Amino acid sequence: MRTLIHPSAWPDRAREWTVLSALVLGSAVVIFHGYGQLLGVALLGFCFLMLGVVNAQLAIMVMLTYAFFDGDIRRLVNAVYGWPAIDPLLLLVPVVATIFGLSVLLRDKVDTPISRMVLVLIGLMGLEIFNPLQGGLRVGLGGAFFYIPPLMFFWLGRRYATPAFIESLLYRLVLPISVLAAIAGYMQTIFGFAPWEQDWINHVAASYAALNVGGYIRPFAFFTSSAGYVTVLSIGSVIALAGIWLGHRRSALALVLLLPALVLSSERGPIVKLLVAGLVVWALQRGGGKGWYLRVSLAGLATVGLLAFALPHLMPSHSDSGQVNALLAHQVGGFANPLNAKDSTLMLHLEMLGNGMLAGFTHPYGYGLGATTAAAGKFAGGGVEGRSTETDFGNMFVSLGFVGGIIYLLIMVRVLWALISDWQRRRQRTSLMILAILLVTGAAWLIAGEYSTPLLLWLLIGATDSMTRKQENT
Repeated sequence: MRTLIHPSAWPDRAREWTVLSALVLGSAVVIFHGYGQLLGVALLGFCFLMLGVVNAQLAIMVMLTYAFFDGDIRRLVNAVYGWPAIDPLLLLVPVVATIFGLSVLLRDKVDTPISRMVLVLIGLMGLEIFNPLQGGLRVGLGGAFFYIPPLMFFWLGRRYATPAFIESLLYRLVLPISVLAAIAGYMQTIFGFAPWEQDWINHVAASYAALNVGGYIRPFAFFTSSAGYVTVLSIGSVIALAGIWLGHRRSALALVLLLPALVLSSERGPIVKLLVAGLVVWALQRGGGKGWYLRVSLAGLATVGLLAFALPHLMPSHSDSGQVNALLAHQVGGFANPLNAKDSTLMLHLEMLGNGMLAGFTHPYGYGLGATTAAAGKFAGGGVEGRSTETDFGNMFVSLGFVGGIIYLLIMVRVLWALISDWQRRRQRTSLMILAILLVTGAAWLIAGEYSTPLLLWLLIGATDSMTRKQENT
């Protein structure tokens, strides 16, 4: 197994970096000089695969970096070439991840409960590609594009994601990218959007209603959607927060940029999940045993009481105008009146989730893999609508039926419990970091439409399976 490249190792890596740089520059020439997007994407894919052969851990970091910046890469390239019906730049990481992941899966032992359930889940997804209820084979293949590549990262995590690699990945790559995202979000909120960003906004305006809040466009930084932007802000925030207790105290400085950006994102769910994740991490690091349940409960009640008192005083006045005040008003109004349909979508989301889980039993064979993705709206025939519940486990009930939904829930429970148990048993701080990230992204581990974060999350889940398996065998 190869390790991360350190500066002192540069002379030994000069040949690898020279070849990689030549391939990347050649690919850039192809893309930007009119020889075809598809050929350029194929060359970049070849670069990623060759890098995976030379240094798998570095290849994982490069693929994740590309996935995080894919939104602006596509906007810049398509500003030159126009927007294609199927964007080959979106296919790059999913195709490479699938090839890379399958090569690991075929060589690895499937010897843990989590890995067996993930393999069964992949098998069910393969069958559901052909489900006629989703509106055709193209819809099923579109669903595979969204759902299967992140599960391939699970196998990469099992093989390559050591605790040292995970810690380096989170604090040297993911946290800095989240800070860059926050800065980009501030610039979009205060100064507006760049020409290529505005072109994309115009392109998706008819199909992406959630991007608009009260006549203002949510910030999205360099991501493919505002939801992906918010998820990365949440992950960065919880990494910085966990660092306070886990030996990375300087990382807490990032919260100065991340938390206001998260509030201005105008999405409330991530803030609630960040509070929950922070409380759980704080309670667990304070001591083992069952006492952490009580600490979380008491701290949670105190937090809810504080918010109930403070929120009515934070609402901007109706005379205030501007994008910042509009986003803040949307945020505070939803928290202050969570059961009011005019101010909050909480009840709507709960209804969608309940209907989705019920659909897994009324249609036990599922509606098909692509039924809960954008592929349904893009490729399905007349009369077939997308059935997304906007939660991962709800979507699994809809797409795969109750069997797939239950398996997915079991994976979630098993992974979270394994991380808690591993922390209590040997105080492995990587376990607590991963737990915090999975809690702050709860119900969005495998959400269609977020192209980057599911790859990271399933890499961490694979690392969890590997760490706990090795510990159980010692």
